Amino acid sequence: IDPPTTQQQQQQQQPAKTMAAMRILAIIAAFFAQPSVSKHLRKPQEQLAVLAVHSYRRDCGLAAAKAKLPGAGMSPGSIEPFTTVLKDGFYEVACVADYMFTHGDKFGDHSDEYLIGGVSNVSIVHYAAHVVKENREQMTHEVCFSFCRTVPDMNFFGITNGRECYCMTYFQAMADDDSQCEEPCDGNPNTMCGGKSKSSVFGMHACQNAAAELAAAAGKMSELNGEMVGLGEAVNGVASNMQTMAAEWQTMLGNAGDPSSAALMQSAKEFAGELEHAVGVANKIDGTIGSLNKSATDLQEADLTSSAAMIDAEQVVQDMEEATTQGAAAIEELESLQAQASPNVTGQVNASQQYYPVMYFVDKKYDSVPSTCTGTAAGKPMVGSFESCAAACNADVHECVGFSYFPGSGTPAETGLCFMMSKVQGVTYWAGCSGAEASAGEGGAEASTGGGGAEASTEEDEEDEEDSATGSSGEETQSEENGPVAKPPWASLAQLAKRRGLSRNLRQRSASLSAVNTGEVKCVVKFAEFEGDTLKPDPSGKCDVCLERATQADRCFA
Repeated sequence: IDPPTTQQQQQQQQPAKTMAAMRILAIIAAFFAQPSVSKHLRKPQEQLAVLAVHSYRRDCGLAAAKAKLPGAGMSPGSIEPFTTVLKDGFYEVACVADYMFTHGDKFGDHSDEYLIGGVSNVSIVHYAAHVVKENREQMTHEVCFSFCRTVPDMNFFGITNGRECYCMTYFQAMADDDSQCEEPCDGNPNTMCGGKSKSSVFGMHACQNAAAELAAAAGKMSELNGEMVGLGEAVNGVASNMQTMAAEWQTMLGNAGDPSSAALMQSAKEFAGELEHAVGVANKIDGTIGSLNKSATDLQEADLTSSAAMIDAEQVVQDMEEATTQGAAAIEELESLQAQASPNVTGQVNASQQYYPVMYFVDKKYDSVPSTCTGTAAGKPMVGSFESCAAACNADVHECVGFSYFPGSGTPAETGLCFMMSKVQGVTYWAGCSGAEASAGEGGAEASTGGGGAEASTEEDEEDEEDSATGSSGEETQSEENGPVAKPPWASLAQLAKRRGLSRNLRQRSASLSAVNTGEVKCVVKFAEFEGDTLKPDPSGKCDVCLERATQADRCFA
């Protein structure tokens, strides 16, 4: 019996090859049916770090599960690449010795080894065969995809030896050595493009829903933008209120000779600047989103089957996704700042009743006198009512023990500034404010003298601007029982005359603050924290909770 000819051997192998090809197609179909397999949906120009929406494959599947698409690639003269976009995404599938590269090449260098004509009657399509040399780009995954996505009936593309790109309806792994896909891509050495005998294989898919994706991305972006803009307006309102009140109070307290409290107002102005900056970032994103919405609207009317329009659409979708990400980050930042600057604590009733004036624990004669204090900050400056500030301090269980409150203009003040503290270090109680003398008693009306004490009791409402500019608080006298007596800053009649000359000017500068209810200015602490204790300054330094100073000011800040 004569041995079978080569043609007879090939004919005998056809059924086996047909079954093998069908099994491979079934495996591929099962592979793509699994929802958890990740993939990249990137346009050719995107960076590797930009990942596409993973739900594309679950939503629209992969064309690899079709029949063998007989005739695909078999008419190379009719292929017009870069004309019509047929696929909108790709992802890496495998690194294999691809049977198709050698035995599925009907018209290329391996045409003499072509064996699948009777099996599927398809051929791979080479990038180099359809792109003239002067127009070829250095090979990357994206370059190969941008070519193969426009070749009809192609579901995969492969790259081998770092630069050879080809398209195919399906791929088929065959036995080979144990080498890997370790050849860097000519156009991007950071990625691999096959090996000497292996191909990096990528799957492509086509949802043909670019318009829907464009609309969905625009809708998501616009929805988020609405939230960001509303939040930005709210934070901007808080920033404006904080900036205005802090500036007014800084002037008032500086003129009154309370540089420590004036420094608190400076911190509030700086925090208001942080709020304004965050709002500015959000406004910039809002402008970008407005431009992208216009671009998306224009593209809805375009022919998205054209390569140029599809590339534009993909760029806009990418930009919208980036703007959406930036908007989400801006919202997170705005929410964080808003929570710090304008507390919205719920579930508390009459929280302010838990707070007593700090002077209650120093000298009860002065517990109803307006007071300001400084200490270790337990948070950022806040805008809110006295009640809301008390609730916020309660919410900060482990840090806040009290706060200094400064109301806004108007009576009663619904909104003011508060500064939460984890430790109160010093207090100034303003015995010279209207009504304070009566509440403080006869003893409180007497300021300690010492080289001009009589003048101090009659002229203490007049501020020396030079003292204020240098941060001097020497005019604040202290009672004998609360600590060392401070000498008044004016020690001569010349200094006193100078102060009298300035008083009218200073009153005019504070005219806009005349509506402030001085009785609402108070430094308070949690009663439960200090019940049974005294906060009276202890010169010995043995008292951990005691104040470092308690200064009586026989004048008023307003």
